Amino acid sequence: MKDNNTGTKQMIFFWPDGIFEDVHIKKDPGSIPIGFFKLGYNVTIMVIKMNATNLPGDINIIQLFPTLSDKSIYDMFNIDKIKKNMKRLFERIFYELIESMKAFKVFIRKDPDLILVEHETLSALFSVATYRLLCKIIFRNSRKKFIIKQDIGAEIIKNIHQKNIMSIFYDIRQLLFSIVFDINIVESYCAYNELLKSPFSEMLRKKLRIVPNGYANPKVENENPKRGKIILSVGRIHPQKGHDVLISSFKKVYFIHKDWELRIIGPIEDLEYYEKLKILIDELKLNDSVKLLGNVDEKTLEEEYKKASIFCLLSRYEGFPIARLEAMSYGLPVITTKAGCGEQYSKYGSIIVPIEDTERPAEAMLKLIENPGLRIEISKRQMDAVYSWDDVVKKIYDLF
Repeated sequence: MKDNNTGTKQMIFFWPDGIFEDVHIKKDPGSIPIGFFKLGYNVTIMVIKMNATNLPGDINIIQLFPTLSDKSIYDMFNIDKIKKNMKRLFERIFYELIESMKAFKVFIRKDPDLILVEHETLSALFSVATYRLLCKIIFRNSRKKFIIKQDIGAEIIKNIHQKNIMSIFYDIRQLLFSIVFDINIVESYCAYNELLKSPFSEMLRKKLRIVPNGYANPKVENENPKRGKIILSVGRIHPQKGHDVLISSFKKVYFIHKDWELRIIGPIEDLEYYEKLKILIDELKLNDSVKLLGNVDEKTLEEEYKKASIFCLLSRYEGFPIARLEAMSYGLPVITTKAGCGEQYSKYGSIIVPIEDTERPAEAMLKLIENPGLRIEISKRQMDAVYSWDDVVKKIYDLF
């Protein structure tokens, strides 16, 4: 419904499992709603909790659980912890029911023309399904649009499909999302193809669309003379990101090029894994050459990208890692695994290595270290692989 005061269309961007930090402003939870704001929408971002302080003032914020601690939210959505303690599963189901009711009330109050959901949670399914049913009853010719953007990689879907009982429930769940939402966005053709292995593939195909993530930085050439002898990796401190594999691989590089440094940036989400990384660094005698920098502010992150000469991310599984795009936009040649459909970047010169492998990444790092011209060549080719967030928003807008 148009805003009575401005005459503009209303959009709600709903991130049902999200704690919004400043770092998300330049990622999809921030850049997509900001992009729709630029298109003239009156935008509301609805999240569990808002910690960011630098969002544009004209964007409305709704926090569904502002008093919950960050830790309790992370624990609630941590699959590993749920597996260890089934009580957490019932807590999460109860939480999602409460969240769906709160979101439903917001939908009724705001009466949006567009609801775009980030992540496929049960609360998103319940709240949107209920609201859509209400709209169908009241507004029989409603032009409202309902879009869901799934952040899930092909590796995870493939793993689920290999488990008979889980596969059945997962495919039914995907079918329900396809019924409730007008458009179901995935971020890579790998995830798209894996989802279509469902017995409901023909129904899913009607709603599934591929829209990659974007970047929010000006493009930076690799020839920058201030670049140092630094290999950079950006990703949360969690086994998913494969930092242990990277550190072990870097040991082989350090043996030949002791003047190069590995710098790892990312929030510490798994303290036990973080301690294991520190022990590994100590055991490999890399304390002076491998730095775990933790979470950094936006300005520091930008400086780190501009100082580095090579980017390496050896994830075990991914949805669509935006850090990979950021590295490309900052002119860094990328070494990465097939996780998150990494192989699609090989045609742009990025070096793709096997998951859990330490030999091939070491060879790739050595090759780039010893060939500055190749680093520049790859960085230029990679520029064609990335979209700006404005491009991404236009692609989404053109879908409806």
